[in-house]
Amino acid sequence: MITDQKEWKFEEERLKRIYDIIQKELTRRQEEIKTCRDEMIASRKEMWENVSSVPQQFEEMIEAQQHIDELKRGWEKYQFAHNLVARMEKIALSPYFARVDFEEDGCSGVEAIYIGALSLIDDKTREIYIYDWRAPISSIFYDYETGPAKYKCLEGDIHGNIVLKRQFRIFRDKIEYMFDSSLKIDDEILQRILSKNADDKMRNIVATIQREQNTVIRNEENKVLIVQGAAGSGKTSIALHRAAYLLYRYRNEKIHSKNIVIFSPNQIFNDYISDVLPELGEENISQTTFLDFAKPLVGSGFRYEDLSDQTELLLEKEGNRARLDLKRESIRLKASGSFLEVLNEYVDLLIRRYSEFEDIVYKGKKIVSREELIQLFNNEYKNLPLARRLAKIRDRIYFLLAPFEKQEMKETQGELESEGNHKGEVETFSRIVTSKKFKGIRDKIDEMTALDSFRLYYDLYAKEGLLQKVFKECCAYVKSAEIRNYTMEKLDLGMVPYEDLAPILYLKGELEGVAPSMEVRHVIIDESQDYSIIQHEVFKQYFRQCSLTLLGDISQSIYLHSTGSCDTIAGVFREMNPQVVCLTKSYRSTKEIMEFSKDIKKMRDAFEPINRSGDKPFLIHSENEKELFEKVEREAEKLQEEGLKSIAILCKSAKESKKVYGVLKQKMELNLVTKDDDEFKKGIVVIPSYLAKGLEFDGVLVFNGGKENYSREYDRNLFYVACTRALHKLNIYYTGEPSPFVSEMDRELYVRV
Repeated sequence: MITDQKEWKFEEERLKRIYDIIQKELTRRQEEIKTCRDEMIASRKEMWENVSSVPQQFEEMIEAQQHIDELKRGWEKYQFAHNLVARMEKIALSPYFARVDFEEDGCSGVEAIYIGALSLIDDKTREIYIYDWRAPISSIFYDYETGPAKYKCLEGDIHGNIVLKRQFRIFRDKIEYMFDSSLKIDDEILQRILSKNADDKMRNIVATIQREQNTVIRNEENKVLIVQGAAGSGKTSIALHRAAYLLYRYRNEKIHSKNIVIFSPNQIFNDYISDVLPELGEENISQTTFLDFAKPLVGSGFRYEDLSDQTELLLEKEGNRARLDLKRESIRLKASGSFLEVLNEYVDLLIRRYSEFEDIVYKGKKIVSREELIQLFNNEYKNLPLARRLAKIRDRIYFLLAPFEKQEMKETQGELESEGNHKGEVETFSRIVTSKKFKGIRDKIDEMTALDSFRLYYDLYAKEGLLQKVFKECCAYVKSAEIRNYTMEKLDLGMVPYEDLAPILYLKGELEGVAPSMEVRHVIIDESQDYSIIQHEVFKQYFRQCSLTLLGDISQSIYLHSTGSCDTIAGVFREMNPQVVCLTKSYRSTKEIMEFSKDIKKMRDAFEPINRSGDKPFLIHSENEKELFEKVEREAEKLQEEGLKSIAILCKSAKESKKVYGVLKQKMELNLVTKDDDEFKKGIVVIPSYLAKGLEFDGVLVFNGGKENYSREYDRNLFYVACTRALHKLNIYYTGEPSPFVSEMDRELYVRV
């Protein structure tokens, strides 16, 4: 912390000057908004008084259009001024967070560079009061300590020397603290920020971006970037800041927020991250889930199983065990690399089948031969996907058929005229007669060249022996007959199981082709480990022209269809030359919580937690369920009294969450989080473990975290996810025996009560 009064006075006076500039600019822009609004009101009034509600004459239409154009220009001017005011208001809250004094090689003098979330530039003199954190020169703050440094700009690398690094915490026109540091950002200021309680939503991290995170955020060399990071390593924050950086970097190339899409786990998570980009002065990017992306492509005439429903079914302790085992087998199969081979074999089989054409003959005359069609299919149109090949073949046949139809119509017209029938309507009747004569041949052509991807996927299961034929040696271990019947049963009912979505989309893409997306330029896939190999193949199919950032943590794979490793994901995109980056430091939880969580996965040396100390996790036994409820209730209220803002009672399933909520809502104020929620709720929440992916809470109370709920190897990652949601406090409650994941670990890592 700086104690030099002269330095304090200098920085306070500068901040006051900058803050005054911001306030004057705000006042000016607010006046612009008022002027724009008054002008629009006046224009509307004039239009209402002088223009007919339904213009009839040409002159009236011209006048109406002029008024409409004027209103449009006024609205655009108003929007521009409004956005500038919103930007200035954000700057006013905390103008900047860092100062770097940089001496460029070959130049005399040192430039003091102040860095903030957004830039502030004098419109007249072009003096830069504050540099945007995304500006090229700002990168030296994140990448270097005092001493030699460089940054990359359009002219190339700029070398120089950092003379001073100063960090601030500022609220409006007040400096709360500041200090000079030649150390990394994750020392004093990061400790201060991480020790605070969580807000209700994710916030920007521009003041504490780490060197390895900055490298990912600013990466422009790799079309595909795969980021593997531990729980709490800031993967999602990095993704959003990367989106903000790309919007800043390529603004002149007209990249807008609508050109970037993020695939996230669920709608709750979408709301949780919704404040980050607006804080950085950008509009929110498009957010979707795999299901929402897939439904319009597969079709609207179906009911779709979502991922939460599938997960809940598999977590069910009761029910038909054979049926559940079959469901698991179906998921494993349809997510596997082997099934990808099956689908590719099937595509090859379909190409061979559709290439078996027949001669097209009319009245003994050969319009086009089988050999000609095969030659077109296998040579002229070889590089097209099957559906487009067939469309080309159909168009070719119709082109060759047209002269025959024209001649037939001419002959029919002559016959009708000679008979003297249908006077005045000869042409119409001859057209009808000719159409009937050619109906059979047209139906044959359409049938020969028609392709329905969904129907062909269904046929893979419905046609006896077809599945076994394409399986070959790929899936010898699979109970293919049972899976056939199970899949057909669901599809016959108009229900698409979640595990079938990706195979259907992949088959559709291979058979029909995928038009390059003109809208989407960059795709972010969060929790990438929770997508199957075939889902990643779908991403590659549909976004081949885009750049992609995939972020995940194999240790948090909680679904049966999850990808096995980071290398597997990289293998899918190998032709796009992917870059794999590993983040090995965790910033979310205290050191004690992360050391405990690491031991759940038996990976003591896998990553390094931030050196922030707190309480060890508590393992708390209860004699019965009633006592367990009482202890959870007391602890939740106690944590709230201690000032913790967000507290999660984490249950294994939605069914258990509903039960816990039903009991506790009689005694305390809390919210239940379900898969259908699209808003992240504050305070004390009851939430299923799998819906908590990507979220974080000041305190986490794992409900029923004993052997009864968490004992199978399948449960290990789910338990790990639950524990790594906690920032400051982690309690695990159980009856009976503790989870073997805890009882097997070092007793020094937790406190047993």
